[in-house]
Parts: sequence; structure tokens; C-alpha cells
Amino acid sequence: MTTTKATRYLTPGYTLNDIAPTNPVYLVMPRPGTIDHLYVEHNQLGGSANLVVYTLFVNGAPTALTCTLAANAPQASDLVHSVPVLQGDLVTIEVTKAVNLVGGEMHQIVASARVRG
Repeated sequence: MTTTKATRYLTPGYTLNDIAPTNPVYLVMPRPGTIDHLYVEHNQLGGSANLVVYTLFVNGAPTALTCTLAANAPQASDLVHSVPVLQGDLVTIEVTKAVNLVGGEMHQIVASARVRG
């Protein structure tokens, strides 16, 4: 993840690319259900306490399922909110930073969520 102020999107699955794309990369939901329990982990921490927000989007719209954590924090979760999805819905996780990060980038970001139903 770059240090500059930018909106990026996490790639479903796993990628060796350290720079997340600037356009949404979607996961197509194979069945209806409810998404909850969003966890985000920074395996290689950034150098500042500037906040990074991870938001689940469904069909291009932000949802209440979000995690906010400092670039130098290891993990955060949202265990309160849940989001209904239908088969065929497009899901992605948007990453936003309000300001440039100081002191280094975060790498090896892992996000996961539970799908029930």
C-alpha cells in the first residue's frame, strides 16, 4: 500500500502486488447471505499512526461494515455490523487514507469476513 493519500481496493484472494489497484476488483457472490465479522490485519506495519479505513462495498455502494486502524496498528475488526447480499452481488473492500502516511507503507494486508446463509 502506498504512502500517498489515495483510494485503493483490496484484491480478493492473495496477490504479491504491494500496490493495491485504484479501481475496484470485485468478488461475485455465489449465493445469497449475510456478510459480517470483518477483520483487517497489517502484517508489516506502516510508520505512522495516521488512520486507514477499510469499507465493504456491495454493488458499488459503501456499507456499514468497516474497520478503522492506524497504519502502525496490527489489526482491527467490525463485529457489530452485518450486510445482506444476493447471489450475483459485486463485493469489494475499499481502502482510504485521509492524509499521506509518514514513515513508511503497510505491506501484506489481510482482510477477511464471514459469509452466512
